[in-house]
Amino acid sequence: MVALTIPIGELGLDQAWESLKQVALRELSAALAALSAGLVEHIRQGTATPEEIDGFIKSRPRVSRSVKQALLLLTATLLLERGRADEALERSDAALEVRENSLAWYMKGAVLVRMDRMAEGFSACRTAYNLHKTKETLSTEILTNLLPFWSLWDLSRGLSGILAQDLGEMEKGLSEYFDISDKAAAEGLEDAVTKLLLPQNMSDSFRKGAEQGLQEAYARAGLPVTQEQVRRELQEALDELELAVRLLSIKNPFDRWRALTKEISKVWPEGVSALDAVREQRE
Repeated sequence: MVALTIPIGELGLDQAWESLKQVALRELSAALAALSAGLVEHIRQGTATPEEIDGFIKSRPRVSRSVKQALLLLTATLLLERGRADEALERSDAALEVRENSLAWYMKGAVLVRMDRMAEGFSACRTAYNLHKTKETLSTEILTNLLPFWSLWDLSRGLSGILAQDLGEMEKGLSEYFDISDKAAAEGLEDAVTKLLLPQNMSDSFRKGAEQGLQEAYARAGLPVTQEQVRRELQEALDELELAVRLLSIKNPFDRWRALTKEISKVWPEGVSALDAVREQRE
């Protein structure tokens, strides 16, 4: 496996992002109901533009805080989809200035992650969750989408670490993943996070995004590679990721050691003792 770094943003999070956006819009629907009929219809049809929404906000300086924040968050998603990430981040910050709540922080985190500003994105998500626990409670529907989305970022970070042969990066990603798993368990939503690693639940967009990112990483390094090699290397990395999560999730150190030795025995050459293997390496 060649040591290559893949930007997290290339790991196929589009499906998760779209799910987050749609749930967020449903959460904000009550506030948006107060808008003019024309703009509401455009929003529902998916034809509203950032310029149209900006114009509405400027023409209604006394619009309620909930409506203004909803519009700013919507504008942020539209700008991001158009490749105008810096403007999307400005709208997210403006939404937080109007009203600091969990949803606005989560949306800012999503924007930052799409900009490959991972550390800031994770920090925004943690702030959102802390507010959820202490002040601004999020609905179960929002959490059901956001906790898997957040954990998918961390699994992506772990996968990127494996592909780059960067043990520290892999450990950071998995440490965050387990932290989110604990949060999900506290909310009664543990299955929504743990099932992400099952092959049948790994989205096509995630796999395709990872394949594309790996190919581009090889291209940047000036190394030739075939599509088959990319798929094989990605599958090996996914297998390593699944094994790492399975072993590290075992709390008892003795049980973890037994599970590790069981995995080693699957690939250990028959008739070769551990002592013989050490001697061979020393020679």
